[in-house]
Amino acid sequence: MKKRNILKWIIFVIAIAINLFILANSFVSGDASTVESSAVVSTTAGIVNGISPGLVNNGNLEGFTGLIRKLFGHFGLFAVSGAVTTWAAYLFLRETKFNSFWSIGGNSLFVGLVVAFISELIQVFMPGRNGSAADVVIDMLGYFIGVLLVILIIFLAKKRISSKTEQEEK
Repeated sequence: MKKRNILKWIIFVIAIAINLFILANSFVSGDASTVESSAVVSTTAGIVNGISPGLVNNGNLEGFTGLIRKLFGHFGLFAVSGAVTTWAAYLFLRETKFNSFWSIGGNSLFVGLVVAFISELIQVFMPGRNGSAADVVIDMLGYFIGVLLVILIIFLAKKRISSKTEQEEK
């Protein structure tokens, strides 16, 4: 099997794993989710307070916790998912008639919307959790940034290859 095919399948499996991780974490209760995210919050607060002592304190810890949960748990995780899923879509679609940026980005964004919607819907039924349309928007913003980043990298790489080919032909 070609190295290109192996890479395609590895990236595809990673994309599936990230999206399954997101969905699996939707089944976690509110209390367990709080415990899981408290490690990220305390680590981040330690870094922030190391840079600017006292910036995160008891007076603003609740707001900081909410920000970190939205920034890392929603926006960040979905940005990574969007980037990896788009990369997988590109690798699978690049040698087909569906290899346009619109097709690759559109398919990836559809996957992101489905994962965001289902993950929030699951939370409606979990104790101590609630699904939120605002979280779907945050998820999709992160996902969109991930998609855009990969599409931009692909575009720039194709442009560079194209200009190298033109220079070699001269």
